[in-house]
Amino acid sequence: SNEAEDPPSTVRQIRLTVSDGLADSPVEIVNVNLGAVNDVPHVDLNGPLANGFDFATTFVEEGACIPVANATSAEVTDFDSAQLSQITATLTGIMDAGFETIQLDPLFTLPLGLIISVTDGVDWRAVTISGNGSLANYSEVLQSIYYCNTRDEPSMSARTIWVQAQDEQRANSTRQSSTIAIQLINDAPMLNITGTPVFVDGSAGVTLFTSANVTDPDSATMRSVTVRFIQRYSPNERFSSSLATGNDSITETTLDPYIYVLNIDLPSSSTEALIRNVMYANTDPEPSPETRTICIVVSDGAKTSNEVCLNMTVELVNDNGPILVSVNPAITNVSENTVSVISQLYATDSDYGVDGMLTFAIESVTSVLTATDAPSTNIPATRSLFSIVSTGANNASLVLTAGLDAEQYRLHNVTVLISDGGTPVREARGMVSITVIGVNDERPAIAPLLSTTISEGLLVGDTVIVLMASDADAHAQHNTISKYTLLNNTDTFAIDNQGVMTLTEALDFYKESEYAVGVEIEDNGSPPLTASTTVFVQVALFDPCFSNITTTRWVEGTRLEVLSPGLTLGCRSRAAVVTSASVTLPPNPPCIGQTLCQLTQRLLGCQLNETNAPVYRLMDTAQGKFVGGATVPTDASCTATAITLSQTTSLQYAELPAGTLPDLSTTDFTISARFKISRVVPRQREMLMAVNTDSTRRYLALYFLNDGLNANRLWLYYYNAGRYVHRFENVHVYNGDYHNVIVMVRPVQREVTVYVDCIRVANETMEAQMTWDNTIALQIGRRLGSSDFNFDGTIDDIIVQQRLWSQEDINCMCSDNDILENCGETLQRPSVSTPLTATLSNLGRSLTMTGSYNYSVYEAALRSVTYRYIPPISQDQARPVTFALTDDRSRSGSNATTITIVDTNTNLAPVVLMDGRNANIEQQYDEAQQLVVNIATAITITDADNTNLVSATVTLSNHNTVEMLDVNRTVAASNLIMIIRATDGSSLNLTAGGASRPRQNFQAVLRTVNYRIVGEISLLRMPITTVAFVATDSGDTGLSSVSSNPATVNITIRTSSNRAAPQISGIVSPLPLASPVQALAAAAVFTDPDLAQNLATQITVQVASRPTPVASPITGLTCERYASLLVRTLECTNRLASQVFDLLTPSPTAQFPLSVNTTVPDGNTAFMDGFNFHFTILQAQHNFAGVNLSAFSLSVWMKQDANNEGYILALSDVAGNRYLSLYSRRLVNQIWLLTGINGQNMIFTLGSTVTLSDGKWHHLFVSFSRPMATIFIDGANIGSQDSTGTGFIVPSSYLLYVGGRPSTITPSLSNFKFSGELAGLQFWNDASTEAQAACTHGDCRPSLSATGSDGIVAAYSESPLSMTMTGVASTVFSSYQTVLRTLSYTNELAPTGSWNLTYTSTDGSNTASTSQILTN
Repeated sequence: SNEAEDPPSTVRQIRLTVSDGLADSPVEIVNVNLGAVNDVPHVDLNGPLANGFDFATTFVEEGACIPVANATSAEVTDFDSAQLSQITATLTGIMDAGFETIQLDPLFTLPLGLIISVTDGVDWRAVTISGNGSLANYSEVLQSIYYCNTRDEPSMSARTIWVQAQDEQRANSTRQSSTIAIQLINDAPMLNITGTPVFVDGSAGVTLFTSANVTDPDSATMRSVTVRFIQRYSPNERFSSSLATGNDSITETTLDPYIYVLNIDLPSSSTEALIRNVMYANTDPEPSPETRTICIVVSDGAKTSNEVCLNMTVELVNDNGPILVSVNPAITNVSENTVSVISQLYATDSDYGVDGMLTFAIESVTSVLTATDAPSTNIPATRSLFSIVSTGANNASLVLTAGLDAEQYRLHNVTVLISDGGTPVREARGMVSITVIGVNDERPAIAPLLSTTISEGLLVGDTVIVLMASDADAHAQHNTISKYTLLNNTDTFAIDNQGVMTLTEALDFYKESEYAVGVEIEDNGSPPLTASTTVFVQVALFDPCFSNITTTRWVEGTRLEVLSPGLTLGCRSRAAVVTSASVTLPPNPPCIGQTLCQLTQRLLGCQLNETNAPVYRLMDTAQGKFVGGATVPTDASCTATAITLSQTTSLQYAELPAGTLPDLSTTDFTISARFKISRVVPRQREMLMAVNTDSTRRYLALYFLNDGLNANRLWLYYYNAGRYVHRFENVHVYNGDYHNVIVMVRPVQREVTVYVDCIRVANETMEAQMTWDNTIALQIGRRLGSSDFNFDGTIDDIIVQQRLWSQEDINCMCSDNDILENCGETLQRPSVSTPLTATLSNLGRSLTMTGSYNYSVYEAALRSVTYRYIPPISQDQARPVTFALTDDRSRSGSNATTITIVDTNTNLAPVVLMDGRNANIEQQYDEAQQLVVNIATAITITDADNTNLVSATVTLSNHNTVEMLDVNRTVAASNLIMIIRATDGSSLNLTAGGASRPRQNFQAVLRTVNYRIVGEISLLRMPITTVAFVATDSGDTGLSSVSSNPATVNITIRTSSNRAAPQISGIVSPLPLASPVQALAAAAVFTDPDLAQNLATQITVQVASRPTPVASPITGLTCERYASLLVRTLECTNRLASQVFDLLTPSPTAQFPLSVNTTVPDGNTAFMDGFNFHFTILQAQHNFAGVNLSAFSLSVWMKQDANNEGYILALSDVAGNRYLSLYSRRLVNQIWLLTGINGQNMIFTLGSTVTLSDGKWHHLFVSFSRPMATIFIDGANIGSQDSTGTGFIVPSSYLLYVGGRPSTITPSLSNFKFSGELAGLQFWNDASTEAQAACTHGDCRPSLSATGSDGIVAAYSESPLSMTMTGVASTVFSSYQTVLRTLSYTNELAPTGSWNLTYTSTDGSNTASTSQILTN
């Protein structure tokens, strides 16, 4: 036999012999062959050193995973195999599913080639590691198989894990078991609490914990609750629970002052209730305010829970007040002027923290006057002498901070208030009594530093500041100030003995912006005592401002009122330039009555409203439609605005029916309409308006015709006479936009004038005069009896007015500018002549004036701005008005005044206007027609507070026996008006027979007043006669009647033949030239001996001869009496010749630097070709050394070539640093200026209106006052810029280049040489005003000027030098006279001698002339 596990396979031999004792038998040999079999693997969980192959171990609850075999010695063996194929461990009888498992150690790494797989059953889990591996690798795997259980309170039954190995031949080992015993542990309780306790001082206590949650997985009963302080602040603070009283399950124990224990035998829920019942109490009268940290744990008897802590706040109550312990001393004596500690105060307060913090303060100081023993409390001057200084938490000192004044007060009782920091505050008081022991040593008192800010524009003599010094001595010989003395700046300021500092010379902000003025003050003591102070005076460039703005009263019935006639502008030098001003009314007008619609607003804005003149509107505002036609659309602000007519669907039109129009056959009238044509159809006729009775009688018709050739024709019919009036191609009414048409008719003269969009397109004379009857109607959009004239589009603003409109009226009515009034309230442009541009906007509520002028120009304009308000009022109203101003440095200022609209409660006088807007008008009487002239057809009578009149009078002045006034008696009778005419026809008296009648009745009768001549016209003494109209109202209740001011009609008599030429008289000759602009005919009179004024007249004034101009030193410049540019500069700038560098004066030392030694050619004009000519002016010629360039002026005449890009002037030192340069850039039309070292070029762009390279002479002027530079071209201000330079003093060695800079200085600029001519190059060492710059430029050419008006055109001609004034047939002589009186002659540089002027006047047939001589 062989019991070896794996015996060698060598053949075994067995020898057999038998012996009988004597002899042995032969040997028999038996060969034994050994056959190998596969041994199964063997698993030893316990390791080779321990007994048995199974393994037993214990898993502790909540413990880490444990190995299922001996982790160091467990092994797998196999006697005949070096490798295994797998090993499987199976956990059977799983009791804590989801919590327990077997697994490989997470830290173990499987050897290469092995894999792991897991198989789960109902109550088991198998972990298999497979793959060919060595016995050693599988032994490591066996040692790394672990059992895990994460369940709290796992099942206590032992677990069995079976382990089996398999070799390469798939032979399985015997299963070995690993038994896992389960050992449970006791879990600690878990505690969770919340709470934010606040203990209030003096309260019974506070519950600490708002909520509590106690859990224990293995204990249902808690054995103790422990509460402790992290830090205990008092033996009188403790914990308690009311549930412990009388409860056998709860026992209270205090282990030490910090720890409170409740021994209990309670379930968790009862434990939670107990915790919520724990209270904190503190019986200290003043508990410590620190926050307490309180912690709590619970125990199940074996283990203690987690400790939870919270903070408890202690809220103190101020329940104790301060106690004043001592005042030492309470009564004391103090010498005058002594600064010392007067008394010590000590107090206590038993409260903690802020409540116990004491504050000492002076509550009151009662001072007893030395002179009267009268007490005074809390005088600031004496109270400020005392202060409280804290010397500790409970101590303070009463301190005297300045000397007391025994002359004023002999005794001071200071009450000290001690307050704690609690709420409410508790207080205590103590008093210190101080008797003052006086000495006499007071100096004058004044603040050591004073400051004031004054305007640069302050005038000499104005007050700068008033110094207020005092002397504290009680005695009269010591307590007055006798003298104030300035210690410096005495040239600029002065001071009197009352301390009033005044200005003694004009200020200049840029020269000096701050002064420190020392002042000494001396009293009248013996010896005198002094004090001093420094006054800092700041000079400010104040914004422009207004002064003397008065509150304006607009009295009911007044048409216009000047806003502020005494207004002045100031705050800065009045020589400063203002650029704009505005006057603005508030946005909410005092509207009275219904909202005004667009048409009414425009009528008001143009002063054509029916309160002033009869206006017939084709608008029924009550029904929102045109009379007889289609409905008019409405909007939010207007009752009715426009009518839209469409002829493609139905016939639509608007009509002012027969009988509603006034008689238009003898009265001048105007028709106006705005329209927009919608359809464009070739040959379509658009009838805008027609005055007719039927299809055959058209009194007036106006329509447009599209002829299909993109041209428009306007057709005008007048009294059945068709007239092709005008074909205009530049104004297209078929473009879908709004257009305006105005027709003015003079029936008697048979004249019709038509305007389209403000352009006069027709002025025609018709063949016959219109006749009138009551069947005539005015139709808009069609004419009777014809449908092919129907209008397609929109028409609005249809009005008929019984008067001719002026050009101003026409411009206003067809303008889109917002110039309308709102409810009759508006501003008016300045009433004085002004160069400012005045613009009204915002319905006349805002007035803006612009233009760069000095203060006086704006002041005069603003003083004449008026306010206009039309409607009557029932009570006073205040209307604020804002004035604003902006100067040339973009500074602005504003001020306001108030217009008080006063209800006078008096009877206001009626207002008579002859044409709806003017109280005085012109009329004509034509001798040839022998007509009766209706002279008042447009008269209107308004009255702000009366509707009735009692009488009206019409009177001829300078009555002649051949003149007669009369009235239509039928109209008078129908209006119940009685007429009394003077026997000689010189006057009319209209009455209501002792009663009163509506003023409209009187107005209707006055409109029929006529004038005629009943005898030989040659008997008239004057060509003009005047008729005056006066109306008298009925008076208000209890008030007397009031009469209007006279309104007049000046009637010019036109004779039937032209017998003589118009005459000019009143021309002064000889007339000295007193100024550069000379009025020539200020007193001229223009008349016609035979009264013939029905022909177009022309006046021509021509300069027949004048002195020969003096030759100019500048080639190409021609000026009269232009002897020297230097002379002109001296005259304009008021300078001495020694103050001006005349840089182009011929001089041997003026040489060119490019090796060309020559003088300046052609007198003092330098020709430069841009290549060879630039020269250096040496120091020997003009001494610029030491010149300060912080302020200078430079003047030069230049004519530059088209290709010029070069220097006019450059001043530099020998190192090439530029101190000043002036450079012209033709390519970009700019002037470049540099001032000071390190300065940047200031670039002035000239714009499209100024071109220097036009081959003409131009004048360039530079004015510089650091840092501002201003450039003028031909006298016009181009603009200003700031300089950035730093060095302005010219060094002793310098070079001044004219016409370029050499390349040796600036190589990159070597080509920038001036190309052209330079003349009159002058420099002086201070800045100049704009007026001086303009004067230096000058205007050498003489000229005539006049202002045309009322249709007269004034045309000026230079060759021959003349002015022609041409009018039309309707122009009256007074208008010629007005224009002639504006004639002036301008010749700023007039030579010595005389001028001969000829005045010629002609009416086309006859000519007259007169002459005038001007002398200089």
